[in-house]
This record gives sequence, structure tokens and C-alpha cells, in this order.
Amino acid sequence: MNYPAQIEHGIRVNAHQITQQLIQVFLVGLTIGMTRTVLPGLAETEFGLQAQAFMSLALFVVVFGLVKAAMNLLAGHLSDRFGRRRLLVIGWVLAIPVPMLIFYAQSWWWIIAAMFFLGLNQGLCFVGRWR
Repeated sequence: MNYPAQIEHGIRVNAHQITQQLIQVFLVGLTIGMTRTVLPGLAETEFGLQAQAFMSLALFVVVFGLVKAAMNLLAGHLSDRFGRRRLLVIGWVLAIPVPMLIFYAQSWWWIIAAMFFLGLNQGLCFVGRWR
């Protein structure tokens, strides 16, 4: 890798990286916000899961957590093997189906599948990036 001889500070010099980070944070915020505000309402109104069916409602959080945890464990090894940039791109590609799966969901299992992809995205993008 080619590293600069000296680090350049300042917003104007690093505008490209700052813009890229802002877009990424915006997209993550939209996705996570949607899962926390929209999905519990959809569970009851569209899929007939009552608030008393705690495990059915909580399953989307559990699946997300387990997949993200597994990817957190693997992401360091994968980034060493394939490179951080490639891992980041793969992670974002895996996030593409998430909004579509939620929007076109025919059953609660589509939501679970969306959370699976979101867990892959979060685990690959945010651990592989900082390792």
C-alpha cells in the first residue's frame, strides 16, 4: 500500500473521505431506524403477530445479533485474506436486498431473511473496516 509521507488534516483536503463517511452513516441510520420503528408495527398489523408473541417479535433482533456476532468473529480473518476494501464492498452489496425484502415481505420469514442480510452487512462493514 502507498501511504502518504505526511498526514494532511482539514476538511477541504479530506472532503472525499468525509462525504463518503457521511453518506455511509446516513444509509446505516435509515436502515437501522427502519428496523426499529417499522418492523414492530408490521409484525402486528401485516403479519398477525400479537404483542404477546414475544419470541416471534424478538426473533428478528436475535437473528440480526447472532449473524452480526458471527461476522464480527470472522471479519478480521476475512479482511486479512481478501482486503478491507473488498470486504466493505461485499458487505454493502449484501445490504441491497434488505429494504426490498422488508417492503415486499409476504411473511414474517422475509423480515427474518432481511435481518440476516443486515447482520452480514453490519458485521462485514464495520468490523472489517476498523481491524
